[in-house]
Amino acid sequence: AGHKVPQIAAQIAVTSYASYIQAGYKMEKWTPYVRYDSVQTDESQTSDPSYYQKDTTVGVGYKINDNVNARVEDHLIHGYGLAVAGGDMAAGTGKTDWNLMAAEVNFLF
Repeated sequence: AGHKVPQIAAQIAVTSYASYIQAGYKMEKWTPYVRYDSVQTDESQTSDPSYYQKDTTVGVGYKINDNVNARVEDHLIHGYGLAVAGGDMAAGTGKTDWNLMAAEVNFLF
C-alpha cells in the first residue's frame, strides 16, 4: 500500500509519500510477520533523517480466541521524520537509528 501527496500551491508546501509492504504466515493460532514502512515528509530533503523514517518490523501475533488477539513486534527504525512532522521533536535533534518494542492486546466485540 502507499500514497503520495503532491505539492498544492500554498496549502501543501512539500511533496511527501508513505508506503509499506507486509508479509505473514498463519500457523494455527500463531502468525509471524515482517513489515517495511517508508515515509518521506519532504521529498526535497531525502538525505536528512528529520524528514524521513524507515521502519523494519518483525513480529508475531497469537489468536487467543475468536475475540482476543495479542501481538508483539520489534521495530528497527532509521530516521525520525514522523516525530518532526507531528511537532514532537525539532528537526536536527533526533537519533537517526533507534529501536522500539511494542506489545498489544486487541479485543473484537
